[in-house]
Amino acid sequence: VDFYIQNKLRFADKRLHLYRGRLFEVLISSLVKPRFVNEYFETGCKIFINNSHVFVRYGEGMASHKETFDIAGWIENSEYGEFYECKINPERFTEANYRLLEELEKRLLECNISNCIIAFVSADSTNKILQIKRDIEEKNKNISSEFRIIGRDSISEIPRYEIPEIA
Repeated sequence: VDFYIQNKLRFADKRLHLYRGRLFEVLISSLVKPRFVNEYFETGCKIFINNSHVFVRYGEGMASHKETFDIAGWIENSEYGEFYECKINPERFTEANYRLLEELEKRLLECNISNCIIAFVSADSTNKILQIKRDIEEKNKNISSEFRIIGRDSISEIPRYEIPEIA
């Protein structure tokens, strides 16, 4: 009930899609969070790298930007992180979502941090998600990213991801 009230989901007819999306995020979060006990772990959060905000602009005006990640975990002493964008319906994954994951990947690499998971997770099949990613790339030849695609057929593998050992 607290989750329902906290997320302003009282009007089910208008917010059912939001409710479903939040529940999916909670599910994925519960699979990721155990790796980040006593570490940084947030949902619906902004990411800062060296005090610089990671975000992308699209369209016109100040309101046209994407800046939040659905799930983020970070282990400072290992310089290891996991960052997830979650959508039940992969067709709601837009160019702005893609560009935000791409920007995060770029910024981490600029800091010589390559041992991270950056992923788009959906309740649909991996093949469908890959096709949507390819469609975005075909429409926008200037974007390309290697973020992971996690579909319903591989969601069960998320709890088995391992944190790399420090060399």
